[in-house]
Amino acid sequence: GVFDTVNLDLPNDDDKKKRDLDEQQQQQVLICHGTDDPFVSAESLEAALEWFQQGSKTSLLQLSGAQHGFTNPAQDFNPNTAAFAYDAEAANKAWRQAVSLIQRAFREE
Repeated sequence: GVFDTVNLDLPNDDDKKKRDLDEQQQQQVLICHGTDDPFVSAESLEAALEWFQQGSKTSLLQLSGAQHGFTNPAQDFNPNTAAFAYDAEAANKAWRQAVSLIQRAFREE
């Protein structure tokens, strides 16, 4: 999966002290995951969530039926239709969530 080559070791006590930020200062992470993405396994997604949640306000948006590259209209021209596909509805949901996250982040500052 996407995170298979990334070192997702959980933080030790020193790392936790460095990440001990006020609630207002924490970074916000939005993971948009297409449930039909063959490149991101459930285990890989869970590992990514666990890692990001160590020091971030993390949100997961699962998009039912969306495949890899669902936000990219050019996927309509990708011959690998088993793995890649543009999904306008999923892309719009992901966009709205991203905009909402950014708006909330600026309100909190």
